[in-house]
Amino acid sequence: MENNTISHRQLSAIAFMMVLSPLMHSQPRVWLEQTGGAAWLSPLIAGLAVALLFLLWRGFFPEGYAAALRRAWGKYLGGAVMLLYALWMVCHAGFVLRSGAERFIATIYPASRYPFLVVTMALTCLPAALGGMRPLGRSAMIFRPVMLCVFALLLIFAVFDFNLTGILGVSSAQVLPALRSSWGMLSAATVPAVLCFWGDRTSEKPLRRGGLFWALSVAAVLEVSILIVLGTFGPALGGTFKYPFFDAVLNTTILDSVEHIEALAIALWVFSDFVLYAVLLATASRAAALCFGMSGESEEKRLLPLKNGRWLTLVCAAASLAAALTIAPLSQDMDFYSLRLIPALNALFVFILMPLTGLISRLRR
Repeated sequence: MENNTISHRQLSAIAFMMVLSPLMHSQPRVWLEQTGGAAWLSPLIAGLAVALLFLLWRGFFPEGYAAALRRAWGKYLGGAVMLLYALWMVCHAGFVLRSGAERFIATIYPASRYPFLVVTMALTCLPAALGGMRPLGRSAMIFRPVMLCVFALLLIFAVFDFNLTGILGVSSAQVLPALRSSWGMLSAATVPAVLCFWGDRTSEKPLRRGGLFWALSVAAVLEVSILIVLGTFGPALGGTFKYPFFDAVLNTTILDSVEHIEALAIALWVFSDFVLYAVLLATASRAAALCFGMSGESEEKRLLPLKNGRWLTLVCAAASLAAALTIAPLSQDMDFYSLRLIPALNALFVFILMPLTGLISRLRR
């Protein structure tokens, strides 16, 4: 069971890596389309909103969300809701695979077919999901400084080509669109929704300022990404790209001598997708195992422990792979899933069902 005991620092690193995947890929284009040159305001506004949200969530489910579900809804109905959460996370994991494959096709390998990329990504991440949360936490603590260094290097390289004319002067009429477009960052609330299932496996209490620091650090990374896009393409041209940040990276040169630094673009999303998918699988399998009266944890020293419900990780992986191969067979359908369906499902589980469960659970203590 030790493999699933995680410290606050590991949990914070996991949360940082998980949230970059859904936000960094879709939000820059939305901000550019809705606010133009004022897009740089949106990460700042959204960062404050997410910080407030995390301060509200902090300590709400210290014993783990599974226990809160059972106390709020009873043994059988609570188990059914828990299974519904597991299904949601499996579908979300499938979407992560499909969207990751789509980004590879759109930016790096245009001649590739998404089924091959989806299967490759799933097989790569599966051992990490089977390994437990503690190894994932250690991996995230390595990936996080790597990501921050990559962002710092990109900002340094891109600043030589920056042209920020016309975006620093923001009128009062642009503030309201910036407020409206920043709501998408609230999808970051899916991260605590998933990690709340591990509240009983955290080895220490979260730091008081942990939520605030986490949200502001994510906002800072997103701010760098939008500035790189604005400085490279400008607001009008940047809004025409499907993945404007990655296109800006691919057009970045190092002192006018080194071009096409695709490795940096790949690193920026592969690490975050890896952690997000593996954590979704591990959490979905544990929720399903707890629903059926198993612990979902194993003390086996084998490379792939499968006892006590850990075999459900394989089932969840197969289901997520089936979902990924079914979602959006045509690339033009991805916008419906990424901008409409997935955010709507996330809002249902995070902003409706979760607060209701927390309120009833508190009243029944």
